[in-house]
Amino acid sequence: MTSKASIAFAVIPKITGGISLVCSSYIFQHVIRDKKRRSETYHRILCGMSMSDIFFSLACFLSTWPFPAGETWGAIGSVLSCDIVGFIDQFGVVCYLLYCGSLATYFVLSIRFNWKDPQIKKIEWLLHIFPIVAAGSMAITGWILKLYSSANFVCWIAPYPDECDSQETCIRGWNFNFYRLAFEYGWVWTILLYVAISMFAIFRHTSTIEKQSDDFKRGRNRRMSEAVRFQALLYVGSLFSTWIFGSITRLLQKITGKTYTPILILMVIFFPLGGFFNFLIYFRPNYLEHRAGNEDKTLFSIVKDMFSTINKDDTRERNKSNEEKFSNNPVSKSTGI
Repeated sequence: MTSKASIAFAVIPKITGGISLVCSSYIFQHVIRDKKRRSETYHRILCGMSMSDIFFSLACFLSTWPFPAGETWGAIGSVLSCDIVGFIDQFGVVCYLLYCGSLATYFVLSIRFNWKDPQIKKIEWLLHIFPIVAAGSMAITGWILKLYSSANFVCWIAPYPDECDSQETCIRGWNFNFYRLAFEYGWVWTILLYVAISMFAIFRHTSTIEKQSDDFKRGRNRRMSEAVRFQALLYVGSLFSTWIFGSITRLLQKITGKTYTPILILMVIFFPLGGFFNFLIYFRPNYLEHRAGNEDKTLFSIVKDMFSTINKDDTRERNKSNEEKFSNNPVSKSTGI
């Protein structure tokens, strides 16, 4: 690997991972600090997705820093530090993927089968437990089997030393190709297929309803249906865009036994950006609402006004919630405060 490629693999994830880390953290706090959003299944699933991406984005942001010192450009860590970050990365990636599956399930239940939030809440615990337990189990197994080492631009499942090819010569990461497939890419391709099938079912169902119903053809229901459907499609696009180059890289490695630097660079750029894409999609309805009637304003002005309004609304809701808690406090009532 050239020194320029080494620098690119070290620097780019810090930028893209840092952006996603900030964006996912903002979504997380935006949900968790509001009582109404915390009560809705859709927002709780997004909260779980954002939490998972925070772990994953953190690992990408750290990139080569945790690598054993001197191993590559920017490496200042040790085997232990890379082991820890590899655990964080493995948990975050799989948990995020499975939460994407949970979000797809939510859209299928709410749009295709017309389930209301109270119905979905009865099985919602499965949409959280499965991602967390499955991801945690694989991350712990990887830790026990000593699978984590430096892998191009992030600590993950990789051989150590690099050229080892047997259980005797590999200190860490023996049979890494099998575990990469079993612990990540098998899940990636399964979730991508599941999400694609889910979106096809949603589009087919809503298209059939719109053709049969005059109310949908000319009414507000159609606009709402199209808005929700498009929002769901954007989340699918976000998932595919973050994994397409990684999947191409792994398939080429399997077929040709080679790694191509240009595709790896594209992977390094897009792979950590899931949180950023989700941020854009999550706040897109707010942006469209603020843009309506303000087409003469610049993009910056609209975005600034949007987040100013969001922060004011959040502050108002928190104050209202605190007042309600205070007024219902037995101590305040008994003292006449």
